[in-house]
Amino acid sequence: MRSPIEAVLPYWLDRPDLEALEVAEAVNAAGIGGLWIGEMATFDAFALATAIGARAPGLGLRVGPLPISVRTPASIALGASTIAAVTGANVDVALGASSPFIVSGWHDREWSHSVGRMRETIECLRAILRGERVDYDGRYVRSHGFRLRNPLPHSRVGVGAFGPSMMRLAAKFAD
Repeated sequence: MRSPIEAVLPYWLDRPDLEALEVAEAVNAAGIGGLWIGEMATFDAFALATAIGARAPGLGLRVGPLPISVRTPASIALGASTIAAVTGANVDVALGASSPFIVSGWHDREWSHSVGRMRETIECLRAILRGERVDYDGRYVRSHGFRLRNPLPHSRVGVGAFGPSMMRLAAKFAD
């Protein structure tokens, strides 16, 4: 039986990038229940989680926090669904606002309205994960006609919350 304890994949700038796979194998061998896989300037979180799921079968995979100004609800759902379909793993996602440096600097996207954008992203994402054909028209998030082929209705959605407003939103809308 797996432990209810979960681990977080570390990102050490002075360590080899592929060491992430060795860490995941060690977490799996220890019987830890899940591994949180974020993003830095190395791997795409969904691609890395898929590689980890192939090397560490049975390990629950938690992807994120993913920046809501860079990833759309449809792209998040597609990534999570891909991991689950390819590896058979239970997949949860976490969302975050990230930072102006990453969102605006790296990705040339607007970093603003984080609380409103987070609420709308969660609402839209949950419908997509349930397998609904979405027709979502928020102030910051819109998606029309998309339906996830392999839904994940039991996936949890977490929020990496910083600041009082985002904490209140996380308490109300996140798992």
